[in-house]
Amino acid sequence: MRHGILALLTLLLLAPAWAQSNSRAAELSSELAQVQELPTNVRLRFQVLSSEMLKLGNNFPAGDVLRFFSDTRVLFWNRPASPGTARKMQALEEQMVPLARAGGSNLVLPEVGYASPPQSNLITRERITRDSLLDSVSRTEQAATDALASRNSAELLFLRDNLARLREDLADKNVSVQTVRSVMGARARYLASTNAAAGGDQLGQSLDGLGERLRAAFPPDRMRQNPAGTITLP
Repeated sequence: MRHGILALLTLLLLAPAWAQSNSRAAELSSELAQVQELPTNVRLRFQVLSSEMLKLGNNFPAGDVLRFFSDTRVLFWNRPASPGTARKMQALEEQMVPLARAGGSNLVLPEVGYASPPQSNLITRERITRDSLLDSVSRTEQAATDALASRNSAELLFLRDNLARLREDLADKNVSVQTVRSVMGARARYLASTNAAAGGDQLGQSLDGLGERLRAAFPPDRMRQNPAGTITLP
């Protein structure tokens, strides 16, 4: 009985802090909903998220809210964001993870799209050329094809097909920015899916390496400057 009372008192004492965190998450979501560089569907999702966070008050984010946030995060990082917009998204992520943890949920935020990756030496030690990128894309496509043979899923098929299109595009020095963006989006969608863990280590490692190479060959600034055009690789 005493433990139950203590737990209740702890919850009551912490409630203002949770409400403040929810309020801050709602504020950041509202700010992101106004950012014109984001696609309309992403801005609308942030608007909904802001409303849901305000409704929570002293409560932890529910599972459906966390899933909605995770899906919105994937869509956000599907394309390069300006530094200021990226910082707002990172601040929102920093709010959501501890809120979810305090409520007993493990909010996993895998590296997706153009989200900031862990520090790596790959880019500094390897010069990204069209041939090296083509090799990485081909190996990842083969790993995805092998994974499809044992566990088919819509996300994995979508990833494999987009990798095939990028491989074909790399036959020319001028690579379509939209093709690269489609691969990054398909990669993000697959990594955020429940089927990613069953894809195997080979595919996971290939996707990690490919993500770094794509970010090195097609940095966000260049992608933003020519969103519907091509980028020439050596």
